[in-house]
Amino acid sequence: MFRDDCGIDPFNKENKRNLRNTPKKSYNCGGYALGTFSWYCPHDEKDGRGIWHMYDYSFTSREEAWIKTVYAVSKMILDFEGNLRMIKSLDQLNKLTERVVAFRLSSDGDFHYVRKNLNGHWYHKRGASVDILEMSEREVFNTNWCGRYDGPIVLLAIKRF
Repeated sequence: MFRDDCGIDPFNKENKRNLRNTPKKSYNCGGYALGTFSWYCPHDEKDGRGIWHMYDYSFTSREEAWIKTVYAVSKMILDFEGNLRMIKSLDQLNKLTERVVAFRLSSDGDFHYVRKNLNGHWYHKRGASVDILEMSEREVFNTNWCGRYDGPIVLLAIKRF
């Protein structure tokens, strides 16, 4: 789901939002990696008062981490209606029409995305930070990201934006 107060094209299907015309504080790691340039969370719900609540992605075992990761990915695949798919390796990417995004959870319940740009380098953005940072491929496939995100890594192929 998206936090998009104006409700206009939250998935950026018309490709009107991009790095040059969208304030970096208005999108998170998901919005950056998935090309929505809005605040994307793999599963948000509003309560009766209109307050956003994150699904609890915290985990205490590898099995629980995998179950919650698959749940989050299934929500993403539904959100992106045929434009996103899970892949097992980088070799499964259609380099002409797709780019790769990596996703993982942290044991404290947060999530993070990184994406591989056309230049072959991996980049990520943390929350409302204005910084888009490079991450080496060794870091992407390491035991954790940013000293925090330690769940299973899922590779996703998303149609280019």
